[in-house]
Amino acid sequence: GINAEYMGIENKTIEASNFAFCEESKMAEGGVDHTLDRATVLTPYGKGTLLEERSSDGILVVQLSFGVAYLNSASINHEDKTPKRTWAPLNVPLQRRRQTFALVVWIIFPWICLAATIFLLRQNGIIFYAMLLYLSWIALFQSYPRRGGCRQKWVRELAIWSWFRDYFPITLHKTAELKTDQSYIFGYHPHGIISMGAFINFATEATGFSRLFPGITCHLLTLATNFRIPFYGFYLGALGVCDVGAESIRHILSKGNGNSVMIVIGGAKESLDAHPSTYQLTLRERRGFVRMALENGSSLVPVIGFGENDIFDQVANPPGSKLRLLQRKMQKKLGFAIPLVKGRGIFNYYFGLLPQRKPIHTVVGKPIAVPKTPSNAITPDLVQRYHNEYINAVKDLFEQYKWFHPSSIHAEIGFSED
Repeated sequence: GINAEYMGIENKTIEASNFAFCEESKMAEGGVDHTLDRATVLTPYGKGTLLEERSSDGILVVQLSFGVAYLNSASINHEDKTPKRTWAPLNVPLQRRRQTFALVVWIIFPWICLAATIFLLRQNGIIFYAMLLYLSWIALFQSYPRRGGCRQKWVRELAIWSWFRDYFPITLHKTAELKTDQSYIFGYHPHGIISMGAFINFATEATGFSRLFPGITCHLLTLATNFRIPFYGFYLGALGVCDVGAESIRHILSKGNGNSVMIVIGGAKESLDAHPSTYQLTLRERRGFVRMALENGSSLVPVIGFGENDIFDQVANPPGSKLRLLQRKMQKKLGFAIPLVKGRGIFNYYFGLLPQRKPIHTVVGKPIAVPKTPSNAITPDLVQRYHNEYINAVKDLFEQYKWFHPSSIHAEIGFSED
């Protein structure tokens, strides 16, 4: 750790490995360009003036608004004053092309599956009838999304997920040990536009979940409609993703011994509040996960994805606006929200539906022990008690670790009503 001294602030130890705050132009190199002669630097605590760069130990002495800090060079960036590119250059490194390829495939894969289904249904003979049988099986007999999925380790460890991870990059941080003799309900906040952090951290091994939490088998949960898409449902099941319905949750948690679920609690409604540098959570009225924890004796684990809301810009839609009212009506009818977002493109950095290359730091908090309680003994007051405890844990986790991400340092966490 690097000891940083602040005027008026108690000394704090900073782990240099925790920082990955690079502008897009520096992401591929992964650090500071020491050939640049710029006095202004960007640190996790805001902009500062570079006073000294010690070549002996790589420490940078930076003057900040509240005092002098001694930081590892990997934790800050020199401010790039060159004009930002609009179009991607032709000589983009191969590793960055692979990262973009991974995101494009992930985003369009459901549409590929739908296109393949239509194509096969237009064939004659045995292929057509085989597809009819498959679709009938999905509609009438498919049960694996509610029975723990069909998890395949090799699918979770595919190289494409590491390319996906490095696109942003996404990092998983552990703050406490999790015992393997019980089950857990992880709650991910915020939802963001597409919950990139929840997917890559808990549906793949790209960030080393099984290494950080050995003995814990976590299933990311999603809407049942995703499993109705032919072929796409098998892909989700192979990643260990399951239906977010009560039957599915009870089945997984009843196994105990580390079998756990990850729920993006804010859901579709929270995506409408996914604006950069904000953390407005839809949580106050959501108590079903607490009741499920009481039924199964599962500990609650808060998880915050710092930077999840930063990877897309969203058209302003304040509560009460005509746009927000229309989005809410569509959400109630369709089951999912349609935020109006702007990201970047494959060949340009200005407009498109790909997320921006901005870091996401996912921090897993300490578990909240919840006693197993018979259904007839679960009262509203008991549910509210543990719900309040969970909200307080989310607040504490946010305040303790928001310095992980530059845009979160001065942010406040808020809670919206359903």
